[in-house]
Formats: sequence, structure tokens, C-alpha cells
Amino acid sequence: MKRNMINSLALVLSILILLSLSAHAQVFSVNTTAINNTIKQNQVASFRITLINGREPVHVRIVPINEPSKWASVYTDPAYPYLSGVNLAPNETKSFTLFVKPQPTIRPSNYALLLTFKGDSGFVVQKIITLQVNPFTPSVEDYDTYLTMNVNAPQNIDPRRESQLVVSLRNKVNFPLLALKLKVNSSLLNTERITSVDANGNTNEVFVINISPKTKPQSGLFKIQLLTPSNELIKEFDSPYSVIPYIDFRENKTLKKGFLKSKVVLSVRNFGNSEGKGSISYNTNWFKSWFTHSRPEGTLKKLSSGRVLSWTFTLKPNEQKVVVITENYVPLFLIVILLLLAYAFYYFVIRNPIVVKKEARIIKLKEGGISELKVFIHIKNRSAKVFENVVLLDKLPKIAEIDKTIETGTLKPSKIIRHSIKGTVIKWEIGTLDRFEERIINYTIKSKLSILGWFKLPSAAIKFRHHGKLYITKSNSLRLEVPKPEEK
Repeated sequence: MKRNMINSLALVLSILILLSLSAHAQVFSVNTTAINNTIKQNQVASFRITLINGREPVHVRIVPINEPSKWASVYTDPAYPYLSGVNLAPNETKSFTLFVKPQPTIRPSNYALLLTFKGDSGFVVQKIITLQVNPFTPSVEDYDTYLTMNVNAPQNIDPRRESQLVVSLRNKVNFPLLALKLKVNSSLLNTERITSVDANGNTNEVFVINISPKTKPQSGLFKIQLLTPSNELIKEFDSPYSVIPYIDFRENKTLKKGFLKSKVVLSVRNFGNSEGKGSISYNTNWFKSWFTHSRPEGTLKKLSSGRVLSWTFTLKPNEQKVVVITENYVPLFLIVILLLLAYAFYYFVIRNPIVVKKEARIIKLKEGGISELKVFIHIKNRSAKVFENVVLLDKLPKIAEIDKTIETGTLKPSKIIRHSIKGTVIKWEIGTLDRFEERIINYTIKSKLSILGWFKLPSAAIKFRHHGKLYITKSNSLRLEVPKPEEK
């Protein structure tokens, strides 16, 4: 008996579910047809979407697809079906085109996307569309169009110094170009390396030219070649160079230090076998150059590495020249002492002894706007003096009013003056402010209406007298904004 009752209930429940599904099935249906679902990494797939409505009007929207690691964008033509949805009259049919653009770095494979169509009644239709992403393999002509190559190669090479040959590659398309081969061939340097360029990116390949100092003077060509991963030539560039001769000038440096003063003696001798010109230099900077003088006088030069004092000599074999450089910071020391004395005079005699800082914190929002906030006024006596009859004044805009409920331990205002146009003025009798004493006054502001956007709290002011003179110190003003809601 019990089993028959259970079976009967199950049958009734099944019939109700089928009737419910049958009713919903009449709301709307969706057909999808692939227009172009086999694409390369740099192409866009397209699908035809057809919405077929039942007997009742309905608004259908597409749940957005959000996979930024795979899909750069999903959009429709016209745009409104994906952005705001589609309105369908009874028995109406509407079609539009859906486009899916993959990221340039997507891995070639077969992909399935779940499309969800949701009616305003809660009815949902889900469809799966598939697309195949094939790898994009540029031809030599493509590489030549997509890439620009610039070469910065040294023309005169000093064998005693390291040189650099820089090849700059720029990718002008929105997908990476990988596994490119870069070759440099010459009598001085023969090398190759594998490089890649990001989508719409740049890369610099630096080749260091480090040859023996005994390399003989010679001329030649750097032959730079850029090849595809399959070793097909894309671009080629020739840059001439010359290895320069040199005279062997050797320098010696001695240093003597004193109080805020130093003396540097530079000497240069020609250990070569022929007469020639040579230079010596002394590193300096904009600051040091004001306190430096030399005998003989040098030439100040600005290089990429900084400023240098330079001297050029023509020396015969075994001939020597001497340069004496003096740095004297005694005048600077005297200036600094005077500035410190002036600052001490300002700090202890002239500057305002009391500082005021105003802060505020929003504590309540209502209807998307500010309705209540707490204001903190920090008062600090930064001097070793005691001040009496100190008064604090603050002003509120007319849209706000002070909460008369004062927290325990907080100084109550001595006077509150309200004005229908100018706002509210609040006065506190601070009284005596001891040396280095700090006070914090806080109160709560309630807005008559919810404040949308932003509004400004004017600065507070401290008034006090010292030796018969009235001093007024103002705080900062505050601009408060309604915080933006966090994105889900």
C-alpha cells in the first residue's frame, strides 16, 4: 500500500515537472550557426545567432563571456544584443552575428564556449559553440612587413675598450614573433642568437665587441642578418667599422687631503714610440665644479656618464705633463654655518609655535551619499613656551550640523553659532596650552541631506596672544568624496 502511494506521488511530481518544462519551452529558443569557426591566432571567429520567441513578449540578454587569458573580446553586430539584450514580440524571430576574437598568445587547439541566454522571466537557454584556432605562421614577406630592424654599430673601434653593437627590433602587429635568429659576422665578431619580439613590442639585442688590445688597425664590415625560424633571410644590414691606432699614454694620480680641502696631482707620460696627442680627465660634477680649480686650466665637458675636466697634450716619446687640481670647500662650510644660524633663529624665534591639523573620517553613508562623519582637530604646542587663553574656531558648511552628543573625555564647545547662509561656527575655549602639549578635539557632523559627490570642510583656526601680540594659526582644509563601490 505504501509503495503504491509513493509511486503515485512520484508520477504526479513527474507530470508537474514535465508540464513546467513544457510551459517554459514555449518562452523562446536559440539556434546557432557557425559562419567561420576555423581561424588562425590573428583572426576573428563569427557565428549566426537566431532567437525565436513563443507566445509572450520577452527581453533576452546574453550573459557576458569573460576569459581574458583566452579571448581578447566578444561582441555582436549590431552591438546591442551583447551589450543590453534583445526585446522579442510574441512569435518574433531576430538574428544577429556574434564575433569572438582570441588573444594573440592563445594556444592553437579546439575550444568550446558556453553561451547563456537569459529571459526576464528567469528562463535560461544554454548553447555550446565550438571553434578551432590554428597556428599563424608568417611568410618571409610577412616578417619583412611586420618587423623593423635598426642597427647601431660602432664605426671607430678602440681595441683597448669594450664596444657594443645594438640591433633594435620592433613588432608592428598584435601577436608575438618567436624564435627569430639573429647573426653577426665580421673579422672581429662572429656570433648568433635566438630572439623573440612581443606583440606590438620592442627588443634590443646587444652584442659586446671585446677584442685584444693588440689588434692591428684594420677596416671591415659587420654583416647583420635576421632569419626566420626555418633559416630564411628576412633582413640584412652591413655596417662598416675601423680599428683605430693609438699611442700608449699612461697616467698617474696622487692625492693629498686636508681639512675641507684636497689636492690631486695628475701626470701623464707617453710610453709609445711616436709623438701624438693624448687626453687626461678628472671626474667632477655640477656641485664640485664650483669649488674646483686647476693648473693648467682644464676644459669642462658634459658626457653621458657625467661631467669631466679634460686636458689634451701633444707628447713626444717619454715626455711627461703634470696637472694640479685643488678642491676647496672652506667657503661652503662658512655658508652652511651661516644658514644653520639663520634656520635656528627662525625655528626658535620667528616660526608659529602652535600648529593645527584637521582630519575627517566618513562613518555613515545613506542613499549613496555621506550622512555622518567624524572630525579630528590636532593641536600641538611645538615650543617650550606656555600659552594661555587659547581659542579654537571651526566652521561647518550650511548643509551640515554638529552632533550635540559629545563623547566622554572630549572638550565640549563653549559656543555654537548657526547662520542660515554662512553655516555654523563652533568655538572651544582651550585655555592653557603647556610646552610641547598636544590636544585632540573631535566631534561628529550630521548632514541634513545625503551629500553626493564631494564637499569641502574649511580650515580650523587657533587664536592666542603672546606678549600682547595676537597670533592666528590655520589648519588645512579637507575635500571629502563619496567612496566608489567596489567592483565585484
